[in-house]
Amino acid sequence: MPTSAENPMKSVYSRLRALGLTKPFVQKTILPDWWDDEAADSPAGFAEALTIIGRHVGIAPDRLRDPASVLEVPTPQHVKFKRSRGAQVEEVSLAQHLSVQVLRHVMQATPLAGSLPATAQEIRASVLDRGDPWVSLRGLLRFLWDHGIPVLHVSNFPAAAKRMDGLAARIGERAGIVLSVKRPQSSWQLFVLAHELGHICRGHVQPDSVLTDASIDQESDDAEEREANEFAIELLTGDPRRTFTSTGTWPNAAQLAMSAKALGERHQIDPGHIVLSYANNKNFYPVALAALKLIESEPRGLSEIREAMVSGVDWSRLPEDASDFIMRMSSFDQ
Repeated sequence: MPTSAENPMKSVYSRLRALGLTKPFVQKTILPDWWDDEAADSPAGFAEALTIIGRHVGIAPDRLRDPASVLEVPTPQHVKFKRSRGAQVEEVSLAQHLSVQVLRHVMQATPLAGSLPATAQEIRASVLDRGDPWVSLRGLLRFLWDHGIPVLHVSNFPAAAKRMDGLAARIGERAGIVLSVKRPQSSWQLFVLAHELGHICRGHVQPDSVLTDASIDQESDDAEEREANEFAIELLTGDPRRTFTSTGTWPNAAQLAMSAKALGERHQIDPGHIVLSYANNKNFYPVALAALKLIESEPRGLSEIREAMVSGVDWSRLPEDASDFIMRMSSFDQ
């Protein structure tokens, strides 16, 4: 009988840890609940563990099996990183990779749909034609899933992985979006989603490529970031350069929330977006955050993204371990 030191999982955990994938993360998030390392004492059990880890991490089981093999995080054929000043690409590469792995699984269980309208105005009109008062997070999510574009919120990363704001990817010809920004308010998630959609619609994401926004900067001088920001603003407001500010005294939170609701109803614009636009222009986020609480007393952004995913995926097309992996990676309460 092999001793615990001889268990082949020891080498696997050690080499995965060098990638930032700790043993607790692998056991709690990547391997299924029923897994016990003692099962790896048998060749069949070890092979099953390697297959599951390989499927979710994107590393061939044969490389995982070989103790002499140095493991590396695979990278897509084409990668673009949009980062804030001073940020390093390596800081978000692990989060990007795991997010794309989740997206791959979801795409396997998401039916293809019709082509996406090309412009922000066309998408805005399509969402509003469904009877929504403005382009909301829930409305845009429903529209994108109906058009075969999965939208996920992935944030349950290992400690070594620095979260990004979001990414847009094409796996083959299929497009998908992953959000990771932590803010739970639907308006925060809405702008990041619209920004990532802008990258897709403006042709910034080619087949088999990933564009990762480590941090979205509305004042960025990067040409593609400016285009994505303008697309997002046009989608949400109808005008690519429309922003909101005030003259004279700054309003308190109650006044800002009340004004945003009135403007939103009048111009078919999400009131939370108006509040965030005001905050961005005034650099006065404390008042904006308080106003958002009045508009959305129970933040529902993360739950809306998760609910859309649960409804949009055909879970019968996935192995049980893949379904568990998706749900764990997209968990926001851990």
